[in-house]
Amino acid sequence: LNVTNLLQQSLLHLGVILNFPKVVRQLVAQGAIIDQRDRNGNTPLHVACSRGNLDSVLALTTPLEPREVKNIQYEVAYRRIPQDQSTMNYEGLTCLHLAASGGYINIVNHLITKCYADINVQEGRGGETILHQAVESNNQELVKYLLLHRELQINATRYDGSTALSLAKGRLNRHLVNILVNAGAEDLNFSFTDKIEDETDLHDESMEECNSFDSEFSYDDFKIGGNDIST
Repeated sequence: LNVTNLLQQSLLHLGVILNFPKVVRQLVAQGAIIDQRDRNGNTPLHVACSRGNLDSVLALTTPLEPREVKNIQYEVAYRRIPQDQSTMNYEGLTCLHLAASGGYINIVNHLITKCYADINVQEGRGGETILHQAVESNNQELVKYLLLHRELQINATRYDGSTALSLAKGRLNRHLVNILVNAGAEDLNFSFTDKIEDETDLHDESMEECNSFDSEFSYDDFKIGGNDIST
């Protein structure tokens, strides 16, 4: 059941990729390893979440019922179902991050409410939470959904110190700024007007440099062979 191909994909991986949730469920019941990794560190659940395949997600995360295993003629080793939701692939992404980046709110909801995924989990490279992801992709629907959860740390920071609010301000996204501020987000190190003023200053400086260049190299007549030509 757990043999892999050259890409280190198991039968479960292939069942998810081919979108055969019933086959996936049968493999789970027969004892397939649900958290086996492919060459990119993705478990079958990572793959299902990245593809937005809710049926396969359910097949991989719903605890087995006695009727599903009663006819198995061999001993099946105990497995934790669903798998550990903090498991990251080799890019540092959890299943929750992959579902959020794809905008699959139904899967995000399932992972948080049924699989007890940590809504504030940070990805391994930059420390982004799914709230950071939602703001960066301007997914207002996902932002509003996340704000419904009391456990959400709205002022969580990435490894560079950025909050969701500072990201929204940095992108001059007034609507998301208002949504986050009304939900209690704080950002003492960034002023929304600062960004606009900074860009205005840069524009003014550029214009001054252009004017200075024109003054230095401007001319009002042409000469050919030392003779003036009026224009």
